[in-house]
Amino acid sequence: MKRWLCGLGLFFALGAAPCAFAQGSFGPYVPTPTVIVERLLDMGSVTGKDYLIDLGSGDGRIVITAAKKLGARGHGIDIQEKLVAMANQNAANEGVADRVNFVRGDIMEADLSQASVITTYLLPSTITKLVPKFLAELKPGTRIVSHDYPISPLTYDKVVSFDLEEKIKISGTPLTVIYLYVIPARVNGEWALSLTAPGAAARTLNLRIEQRPESIAGSIEIGGARFPLRDLRVRGEEISFSYAAGTEGSVALRGTVKGAEMTGTVVSSPSPAKNWIAQRR
Repeated sequence: MKRWLCGLGLFFALGAAPCAFAQGSFGPYVPTPTVIVERLLDMGSVTGKDYLIDLGSGDGRIVITAAKKLGARGHGIDIQEKLVAMANQNAANEGVADRVNFVRGDIMEADLSQASVITTYLLPSTITKLVPKFLAELKPGTRIVSHDYPISPLTYDKVVSFDLEEKIKISGTPLTVIYLYVIPARVNGEWALSLTAPGAAARTLNLRIEQRPESIAGSIEIGGARFPLRDLRVRGEEISFSYAAGTEGSVALRGTVKGAEMTGTVVSSPSPAKNWIAQRR
């Protein structure tokens, strides 16, 4: 069987690029350096409250380290039965088998909905195919940490790079790049936005947002005219934006998205409006 995934936490064929696929043969292996494992977990801000899923878990060291050092729970998925058995044995040896487990499976079919953190070291041609799955299954706020490869067409929230000599034997270069992505709330569509001020009736405006994996933009309709949203950003369940509507001046809003409703505060406005709520139309 062709190998569709590779272990973030562990093994790669010597003399080949990471995740080089070979029919029925996986060649000799070397472990990914511990310092990279630690940097990945740090980038994902993993804590004891998290459930981590490692796509291509190899000997399980990403999930095991997260459980042993940070108290997290989780599991790993790998297509090689021997590596899955090794990972489960390693978890038992490290005393975390009650918090983590490893399964043999296809990452394209796996249920990722439990995850609050995803770790991965997959080639771009593979990870790009996972983007629709990530957006459909992962909860807003879920962090994805990708080793070396960006997840196109998603926009990363943070990226760090550093040199590590041990990496040369894995990929032929000391350069290591780690990308962090945060799954945004689904805000695409039309919203009825109401601004409220003490002692005044709510004012309802039409908010329109166009959200794509690689971009987000929007506009607001006031008095029959439409004005673009500025500084529109959605990170997890947090949303912020501003708009300038002619003589009304600039208004900035910040809030939280919960399904078909958004609520928040008016950060700045020439009017006395203090709070806002938006309902999906």
